[in-house]
Amino acid sequence: KYLNSPETPLYSKSNVLYGLDRAKEQGRRQGYFIIVEGYLDAIACHQHGVENAVATLGTALTEGHLRVLRRFAQKVVLIFDPDPAGVKATIRGFDALAQGGMKVNVVSLPDGSDPDTFLNMKGKGEFDGVLKSSVKLMDFVFSETIKIGPISPIDERVDVAREFVSFVKKTPDINIQNYYIKKIIDKLDIDEAIFRQEAFKDNKYRKGSSGKEPLPEQMRRPQAEHILLHLMLKDEEIARSIRDMIHPQEFTDPLFRRAVEKIFRALEQDGRLDPAKLLRDGDEELNRLVAHYSVLDTEYNDPARTGKDCVARIKERGHARKMKALSASIKEVEARGDQVGLRKLLEEQQRLLQGRHAVQDEKTV
Repeated sequence: KYLNSPETPLYSKSNVLYGLDRAKEQGRRQGYFIIVEGYLDAIACHQHGVENAVATLGTALTEGHLRVLRRFAQKVVLIFDPDPAGVKATIRGFDALAQGGMKVNVVSLPDGSDPDTFLNMKGKGEFDGVLKSSVKLMDFVFSETIKIGPISPIDERVDVAREFVSFVKKTPDINIQNYYIKKIIDKLDIDEAIFRQEAFKDNKYRKGSSGKEPLPEQMRRPQAEHILLHLMLKDEEIARSIRDMIHPQEFTDPLFRRAVEKIFRALEQDGRLDPAKLLRDGDEELNRLVAHYSVLDTEYNDPARTGKDCVARIKERGHARKMKALSASIKEVEARGDQVGLRKLLEEQQRLLQGRHAVQDEKTV
């Protein structure tokens, strides 16, 4: 009667695991615990000699559960139903798994069996064999994500990739994040540079295992400016060519403008670009921006062409802003009946349109 009782101050299901009193010594001895979904599954495991098995008490796996298990072992193997609901439950619980500080493997029993049914039909020998086929949690989610819906059209492939990336970003290890993001992008044949900008544009940069400080919320910038700053810090020759194409004032954000000014000044004064030297002044916010883009590992198929495209996009947005302001001024002078002023503004509008067409001609289709 206690197992399905509601949470109370005295009975916290998010910190209690069924069978732990019997499993903890075997878990310590074998170096890992098996986590199953139901009480009967845990009982069947122990009846068949699988004595390191525990079960959650009708709740999702929590950080509290893992904190308890971590006192005895550093690894868990999750056995969950392979049906869509079971997969989704596993994914939902990853926040706890990511923060629990344990190695996590996942396995599904054949034909959708639960441990109770499988052990009674197949025995411990086959059960142990299935356990050996367990895979890392991230690989499990990767394979399951790839199965979600038809993925031929590009929009569906991007949706699938976004779903997986939202999962991957819950791990604090930046190296693991990058590995699996590259893996999903390669598998679904998606442009990496563009997808990374899209996937991360609505998320704060978080502190990862590298120990670098997170970039503040206001550092989320237009995609072309992200890529262009990265290209300049990655390749000195590209930085030189970009210097001849664009002025720092054409960047939309003051911090990015300062970074570009700093890069161009270094090229002019020192004759070379040393990202480490750029970090020596006392501007902490600017230094964090430069440090972040200096270590990104994104690769571009044609960096020079990508740089030119980014410059064209930035200039096109600048033209659009000027046209909008000019249109407002034209309406204002028209309302006043100022024909001389109107003629001047219309001439300026024509020059802007010609400049905009020139920029569009430079863009890659």
